[in-house]
Amino acid sequence: EPTDTTECCADHVEHQMLPLEAWGSAYAAAPAADAKGNDDCMSLYRISAGFDGTSLQYFPATPAGAPTALNAYQTAEFMSDQPFVVASSDPDKTFSVTQFLLSNQFFGGLLNPYPGDPSMIVLPAVDQLQTEYIFSVPFGYATNYVTIVRAGGASVTLDGAPVSQAFTPLGSYEGTDYQYLHIELVGGYHAIDSDGPLSI
Repeated sequence: EPTDTTECCADHVEHQMLPLEAWGSAYAAAPAADAKGNDDCMSLYRISAGFDGTSLQYFPATPAGAPTALNAYQTAEFMSDQPFVVASSDPDKTFSVTQFLLSNQFFGGLLNPYPGDPSMIVLPAVDQLQTEYIFSVPFGYATNYVTIVRAGGASVTLDGAPVSQAFTPLGSYEGTDYQYLHIELVGGYHAIDSDGPLSI
Protein backbone atom coordinates (compact mmCIF):
# COMPACT_ATOMS: atom_id res chain seq x y z
CA GLU A 1 0.00 0.00 0.00
CA PRO A 2 1.29 3.51 -0.72
CA THR A 3 2.51 5.37 2.34
CA ASP A 4 3.69 8.71 0.97
CA THR A 5 0.90 9.69 -1.40
CA THR A 6 -0.61 13.15 -1.08
CA GLU A 7 -3.67 12.31 -3.16
CA CYS A 8 -6.99 11.62 -1.52
CA CYS A 9 -9.03 8.63 -2.36
CA ALA A 10 -9.06 6.26 -5.32
CA ASP A 11 -12.67 6.01 -6.36
CA HIS A 12 -13.26 3.15 -8.71
CA VAL A 13 -16.38 2.82 -10.83
CA GLU A 14 -17.43 -0.10 -12.98
CA HIS A 15 -20.56 -1.38 -14.68
CA GLN A 16 -21.22 -4.53 -16.64
CA MET A 17 -21.34 -3.66 -20.33
CA LEU A 18 -24.57 -4.58 -22.07
CA PRO A 19 -24.39 -7.06 -24.96
CA LEU A 20 -24.49 -5.57 -28.46
CA GLU A 21 -28.02 -6.88 -29.02
CA ALA A 22 -29.21 -4.70 -26.10
CA TRP A 23 -27.74 -1.47 -27.51
CA GLY A 24 -30.18 1.09 -28.90
CA SER A 25 -30.41 3.71 -31.63
CA ALA A 26 -31.55 6.71 -29.52
CA TYR A 27 -30.92 7.90 -25.95
CA ALA A 28 -32.25 10.75 -23.79
CA ALA A 29 -29.44 12.10 -21.59
CA ALA A 30 -30.23 14.37 -18.64
CA PRO A 31 -27.53 16.23 -16.71
CA ALA A 32 -27.06 15.23 -13.08
CA ALA A 33 -28.18 17.48 -10.25
CA ASP A 34 -25.33 19.34 -8.62
CA ALA A 35 -24.47 18.24 -5.09
CA LYS A 36 -26.34 21.17 -3.54
CA GLY A 37 -29.44 20.82 -5.69
CA ASN A 38 -29.10 24.30 -7.17
CA ASP A 39 -28.56 23.53 -10.84
CA ASP A 40 -27.47 20.99 -13.44
CA CYS A 41 -23.98 19.59 -13.16
CA MET A 42 -21.27 18.68 -15.66
CA SER A 43 -21.06 14.98 -16.60
CA LEU A 44 -18.68 13.02 -18.77
CA TYR A 45 -20.32 10.95 -21.54
CA ARG A 46 -18.83 7.98 -23.37
CA ILE A 47 -20.42 6.86 -26.65
CA SER A 48 -19.41 3.51 -28.19
CA ALA A 49 -20.52 2.39 -31.65
CA GLY A 50 -21.37 -1.14 -32.69
CA PHE A 51 -21.12 -0.68 -36.45
CA ASP A 52 -18.97 1.08 -39.03
CA GLY A 53 -20.34 4.34 -40.39
CA THR A 54 -22.53 5.18 -37.38
CA SER A 55 -23.73 8.75 -37.94
CA LEU A 56 -25.07 10.51 -34.82
CA GLN A 57 -27.59 13.33 -34.56
CA TYR A 58 -28.32 15.44 -31.46
CA PHE A 59 -31.46 17.24 -30.37
CA PRO A 60 -31.92 20.14 -29.67
CA ALA A 61 -28.19 20.79 -30.34
CA THR A 62 -24.88 18.95 -30.53
CA PRO A 63 -22.93 19.32 -27.24
CA ALA A 64 -19.42 20.74 -27.59
CA GLY A 65 -16.97 17.95 -28.37
CA ALA A 66 -19.63 15.29 -29.00
CA PRO A 67 -18.91 12.86 -31.84
CA THR A 68 -21.04 12.92 -35.00
CA ALA A 69 -19.60 9.77 -36.59
CA LEU A 70 -18.04 6.59 -35.18
CA ASN A 71 -16.95 3.22 -36.55
CA ALA A 72 -17.43 -0.21 -35.01
CA TYR A 73 -16.11 -0.45 -31.44
CA GLN A 74 -14.83 3.10 -31.57
CA THR A 75 -15.45 5.17 -28.44
CA ALA A 76 -15.54 8.94 -27.94
CA GLU A 77 -15.83 11.00 -24.76
CA PHE A 78 -17.02 14.54 -24.07
CA MET A 79 -18.28 16.61 -21.15
CA SER A 80 -21.54 18.54 -20.97
CA ASP A 81 -24.03 20.01 -18.51
CA GLN A 82 -26.69 20.27 -21.23
CA PRO A 83 -29.59 17.85 -21.80
CA PHE A 84 -29.78 16.15 -25.18
CA VAL A 85 -31.18 13.29 -27.22
CA VAL A 86 -28.64 11.45 -29.38
CA ALA A 87 -29.77 9.15 -32.19
CA SER A 88 -28.25 7.13 -34.99
CA SER A 89 -29.33 8.24 -38.47
CA ASP A 90 -29.65 4.51 -39.27
CA PRO A 91 -31.65 2.70 -36.56
CA ASP A 92 -29.89 -0.57 -37.44
CA LYS A 93 -26.55 0.94 -36.39
CA THR A 94 -26.92 0.80 -32.62
CA PHE A 95 -24.60 2.29 -30.04
CA SER A 96 -24.14 2.64 -26.28
CA VAL A 97 -24.10 5.73 -24.03
CA THR A 98 -22.50 5.80 -20.59
CA GLN A 99 -22.75 8.79 -18.24
CA PHE A 100 -20.16 9.48 -15.53
CA LEU A 101 -21.01 11.76 -12.61
CA LEU A 102 -17.84 13.59 -11.62
CA SER A 103 -16.21 13.71 -8.19
CA ASN A 104 -15.84 16.72 -5.93
CA GLN A 105 -12.16 17.02 -6.88
CA PHE A 106 -13.08 17.77 -10.49
CA PHE A 107 -14.96 20.84 -9.22
CA GLY A 108 -12.00 22.20 -7.27
CA GLY A 109 -12.00 20.77 -3.79
CA LEU A 110 -12.31 17.79 -1.51
CA LEU A 111 -15.66 18.85 -0.06
CA ASN A 112 -16.32 22.23 -1.61
CA PRO A 113 -17.91 23.59 -3.65
CA TYR A 114 -19.59 20.31 -4.63
CA PRO A 115 -19.16 17.41 -2.22
CA GLY A 116 -19.69 13.98 -3.74
CA ASP A 117 -18.15 10.86 -5.26
CA PRO A 118 -18.10 9.76 -8.91
CA SER A 119 -20.52 7.23 -10.33
CA MET A 120 -21.20 5.48 -13.64
CA ILE A 121 -24.53 4.91 -15.37
CA VAL A 122 -25.11 2.89 -18.56
CA LEU A 123 -28.12 4.69 -20.02
CA PRO A 124 -31.11 2.79 -21.40
CA ALA A 125 -32.19 3.47 -24.97
CA VAL A 126 -35.47 5.38 -25.33
CA ASP A 127 -37.28 2.29 -26.64
CA GLN A 128 -36.25 0.40 -23.48
CA LEU A 129 -37.75 2.86 -20.98
CA GLN A 130 -40.21 1.35 -18.49
CA THR A 131 -43.30 2.70 -16.73
CA GLU A 132 -42.35 1.72 -13.17
CA TYR A 133 -39.25 1.21 -11.04
CA ILE A 134 -38.41 0.20 -7.48
CA PHE A 135 -35.08 1.68 -6.39
CA SER A 136 -32.95 2.21 -3.31
CA VAL A 137 -31.35 5.45 -2.07
CA PRO A 138 -28.37 5.01 0.30
CA PHE A 139 -28.27 6.29 3.85
CA GLY A 140 -25.32 8.26 5.21
CA TYR A 141 -25.02 11.01 2.59
CA ALA A 142 -25.80 14.67 3.24
CA THR A 143 -28.25 14.77 0.31
CA ASN A 144 -29.53 12.43 -2.39
CA TYR A 145 -31.22 13.27 -5.69
CA VAL A 146 -33.05 11.24 -8.28
CA THR A 147 -33.23 12.52 -11.86
CA ILE A 148 -36.43 11.54 -13.65
CA VAL A 149 -36.68 11.52 -17.44
CA ARG A 150 -40.17 11.24 -18.88
CA ALA A 151 -41.56 11.03 -22.40
CA GLY A 152 -44.42 13.06 -23.79
CA GLY A 153 -45.51 14.85 -20.61
CA ALA A 154 -46.51 11.62 -18.88
CA SER A 155 -48.01 11.79 -15.37
CA VAL A 156 -45.50 10.57 -12.78
CA THR A 157 -46.15 9.26 -9.27
CA LEU A 158 -43.35 8.93 -6.69
CA ASP A 159 -44.02 6.90 -3.53
CA GLY A 160 -47.75 7.13 -4.18
CA ALA A 161 -47.88 10.92 -4.59
CA PRO A 162 -48.15 12.79 -7.91
CA VAL A 163 -45.00 14.63 -8.98
CA SER A 164 -46.18 18.22 -9.33
CA GLN A 165 -42.88 20.01 -9.92
CA ALA A 166 -42.22 21.46 -13.37
CA PHE A 167 -40.07 19.35 -15.68
CA THR A 168 -37.34 20.90 -17.87
CA PRO A 169 -37.29 20.27 -21.64
CA LEU A 170 -34.58 17.79 -22.65
CA GLY A 171 -35.04 17.34 -26.39
CA SER A 172 -37.47 16.00 -28.97
CA TYR A 173 -37.08 12.90 -31.10
CA GLU A 174 -39.50 11.36 -33.61
CA GLY A 175 -42.40 13.42 -32.28
CA THR A 176 -41.78 12.72 -28.59
CA ASP A 177 -40.77 15.53 -26.22
CA TYR A 178 -38.48 14.32 -23.43
CA GLN A 179 -38.23 16.19 -20.14
CA TYR A 180 -36.30 15.80 -16.88
CA LEU A 181 -36.52 16.76 -13.22
CA HIS A 182 -34.25 16.49 -10.17
CA ILE A 183 -35.91 15.59 -6.85
CA GLU A 184 -34.23 15.35 -3.43
CA LEU A 185 -34.97 12.09 -1.62
CA VAL A 186 -34.28 10.57 1.80
CA GLY A 187 -32.51 7.24 2.14
CA GLY A 188 -34.50 4.02 1.73
CA TYR A 189 -36.61 2.25 -0.86
CA HIS A 190 -38.75 4.23 -3.31
CA ALA A 191 -41.28 3.43 -6.02
CA ILE A 192 -41.93 5.48 -9.14
CA ASP A 193 -44.48 4.87 -11.89
CA SER A 194 -45.97 6.67 -14.84
CA ASP A 195 -48.61 6.39 -17.53
CA GLY A 196 -45.83 6.71 -20.12
CA PRO A 197 -42.18 5.75 -20.57
CA LEU A 198 -39.69 7.10 -18.05
CA SER A 199 -36.24 6.45 -16.61
CA ILE A 200 -34.34 7.38 -13.47
